Amino acid sequence: MDTELEPILRQKALGDLRKQRVSRVSREPLYLQAARSIEGILAGYGDAVNVPIPPETEMAAALGIARPTVRQALAQLQQAGRVYAQRGSGTFAVPSVLSRPARLTSLFDDLESQGLAPTTRVLELGEIPASAEHAAELDVAVGAPLVHLRRLRLAGGKPIALLENVLNLRGAAAPAPDDLEHAGLYATLSSQYGIELRVASLRVSATLATKAERVLLALPNPCAVLVGRRLAFDTLGGGIEIGTTTYAEGAAIDGIRLQR
Repeated sequence: MDTELEPILRQKALGDLRKQRVSRVSREPLYLQAARSIEGILAGYGDAVNVPIPPETEMAAALGIARPTVRQALAQLQQAGRVYAQRGSGTFAVPSVLSRPARLTSLFDDLESQGLAPTTRVLELGEIPASAEHAAELDVAVGAPLVHLRRLRLAGGKPIALLENVLNLRGAAAPAPDDLEHAGLYATLSSQYGIELRVASLRVSATLATKAERVLLALPNPCAVLVGRRLAFDTLGGGIEIGTTTYAEGAAIDGIRLQR
């Protein structure tokens, strides 16, 4: 990271954002207006790909909006391949030669498209109150009713992934376990709740499997697993899903494959 260049670009970017404050009377969602404004500052970073763009809190203040709205805007830009997030370091502009849109599909649908006969075992399903972290990420009130879901995904009878989801169904009842065992989560959200997911951010990391993960995924000890954490929004920018997927060894996320 160029420590001398970072404060210069940061102040210029924030100054540009202050000139592009969003309109609260527009029919366009605030997060889309914010995404367009933030995208406008990315060109100023040029080839400085190791210099983070301003933090969410500072961009929110510059635009006069809430931090969760900026987070949704960044998720939109990440889906479009314009920025990427690096845990502990910040959010960075993606060079134009590397920009590409990310797909938002369910693992169930991806496995079906490959002819791998996916099946699902529901391990936990129930309602929980939104924690402070959930509330901040999904932009709901602390204590709001959310649905907590844990599933084991298999392909051809072989366990390949553990899926844990916290869902904002806006007070609606949780889907039945049988529905979740015979269809993907996103298809269920669409057919039963009219929720269409269009924007998501994804962070991927590798870690050693816990004992419970090794048992459920039939893994040796020790063994590494690939973990993807996703935050998904609907077409209106509402926070819908916090999802964590733990993949068995040999699985892949967007071309990243884990091998022993």
